[in-house]
Amino acid sequence: MKVNFDASYNGDDYSSVSGIIIRNSGGFIMAASTYPNSHVVNSDLAEAIACDQTLILLKDLGFDRAIMEGDSLIVISKLCSPFTDHSVLSVPLGNILRRTNHFSLLKFLHVKREGNKTTHLLARAGRTYFEPRIWIEEAPPEVELAASQDRWWVDNLVLYFSLSSFGVFQIFVSASDKVFPPFSPILQSSRLLQYTIKEVSSGLADLVF
Repeated sequence: MKVNFDASYNGDDYSSVSGIIIRNSGGFIMAASTYPNSHVVNSDLAEAIACDQTLILLKDLGFDRAIMEGDSLIVISKLCSPFTDHSVLSVPLGNILRRTNHFSLLKFLHVKREGNKTTHLLARAGRTYFEPRIWIEEAPPEVELAASQDRWWVDNLVLYFSLSSFGVFQIFVSASDKVFPPFSPILQSSRLLQYTIKEVSSGLADLVF
């Protein structure tokens, strides 16, 4: 499962709302949830709490394998650090690390805010609810629309690899009826080709090799 978490933070009343979206390999929403929180001193703590609540939801729903994506570099870095945290984040981070024992596979990845915008939309929508909410195989209408737009690129994206006479790969991206020019870097044919599509929008693709 690919799981995104985010938090909508309000510094005026020290409150936050956690947003969680669980997707399957096809990009379809398997579950979504919002959790209101109080006495949250800063936005980083709000993100750490959201991550902790995500693991609770995953366990309750019976998922034991997940790739966790969040846009707080501080939280993700601390979770991947070998050092014990002593900041205000120490309690939720400690809870998260203890909960990892309940999963057979769990990875924490940092994504840019643009790559987490659907979950942030859910967290903001959660401010209209005064108690935790869970949706199974659905989400609020505006969130489902945003998720379907994310999934459109997955459904319509085709990568074309051509081996030139010089023995190098050229990469073409096709979405619907559009074919975009080759993307760099050009890879030597002797190298193992691995790629991850992180973001595709307005005819641009960010590929990691």
